[in-house]
Amino acid sequence: MRARAWSLLTLLLLLPSAPTWAEDAPATAPTPWVKHISKDEKVIVEVPPTWKVKADPKTANANFPIVLRGTIEGHEGEIVFFVQHLPKMAEPLQQAYEDKADEWKEKAAGDVTVLREPRIHLKVDVDRGGGDLIRLLTYRSIRGRGFTVALEAGAAAMEAERDNVFRVADALRSKLGPYPTPIEGYERSVRGGWTYHVHPDVKAADVKGYHKLLKQVERDFVKQHGKLPRKTPHEYAVVFSTHRGASAAHFKKAGKSGHAADAMSRRVYASPMHPTDGTAPCVAREALWQLFLRKRYGTTEPFWFRDGERKLAYLRAAAGGALPKSTEYLTDQPSPPERVFTIADRPEEGDNLSEFQRRQTLYVAMFQAGPAKYRHAYKRFLKAHAAGEDWYEAATKHLLSLNLETMRTDAARFLAKVRKASGWQ
Repeated sequence: MRARAWSLLTLLLLLPSAPTWAEDAPATAPTPWVKHISKDEKVIVEVPPTWKVKADPKTANANFPIVLRGTIEGHEGEIVFFVQHLPKMAEPLQQAYEDKADEWKEKAAGDVTVLREPRIHLKVDVDRGGGDLIRLLTYRSIRGRGFTVALEAGAAAMEAERDNVFRVADALRSKLGPYPTPIEGYERSVRGGWTYHVHPDVKAADVKGYHKLLKQVERDFVKQHGKLPRKTPHEYAVVFSTHRGASAAHFKKAGKSGHAADAMSRRVYASPMHPTDGTAPCVAREALWQLFLRKRYGTTEPFWFRDGERKLAYLRAAAGGALPKSTEYLTDQPSPPERVFTIADRPEEGDNLSEFQRRQTLYVAMFQAGPAKYRHAYKRFLKAHAAGEDWYEAATKHLLSLNLETMRTDAARFLAKVRKASGWQ
């Protein structure tokens, strides 16, 4: 019996070993990503090993420095990528829409689409003549400072590298200070949900009076645009000082009136108002309206909307009512609506900037205080965007879908009504 046991054991040892299953094989460790540190040692970027970085990144615009750039191996043709610092980009969606407007105006650009998943990014179909390419830009905000990771490639390479673009953005690290920068020497306080940075020379009564104006303007704004968000990822603030003009470097924005909005930093600059200040209360209202627009919609709104709304706020303050009683900021010759509400709604070469803004303000005034069909269309336009629709798509659907020749004629009639109300013929 023992001999049989040994013979069986010997036989088993002589048999070939069983094949090893693939899942039993030792896993190959993924190739680690490569860490790169910017020249100022403030930004760290990690990229796949196939992303070959150029040693000396350069940029054509010092205000938006290139942190990293290079090419990607393993695909046909040259695949270019770059990582760029956008110092004042606080909101990725805002930057995506602004870049969309710029891309749209390029003759080589085809479809331009803002997408929100898996993170906010812009997709551009580009015809370079030698073949179709896809340009992808995704955005990241770190303490109020923006970064974009961009890649341009053919469809096959884009499909292979798309997720890496998002991973590079997610892995970005920054030691850069916050934007906007803190204001030294000013007392910080919160009044009714609004942050104030107040210079020591400002009297408490002046701040109280200004806050009363702020709440009044806010009530008027909510009637037109709906409630402002209670919580935002960034601080919205009033910087209150007795300084005006160039007497303080950070207060230059306010100019002689002592009141101005800086939408990028989400701040309003204000000064005490006195009866002899003339139009200062109107300018203050215009600045607050612009800050409220930023808080309600971000800065994704088109120029015609932002400029028209804020200038109309000024006119209403001067008139003391819904219908402006002045033709200031209203054009004498309404331009075709399609020239105002397009995606490229900035002045073209040869346009007069102030006249262009007057055209915008006239149409916005008519949308708010003109015939019912325009007031209702404007509300549908605002509602569509609040529901997540692209500004330009909403304008095309609810404003440019109206009879544009009639709209231009009605704008001229509305202007005549304003002139008559002001007593100026």
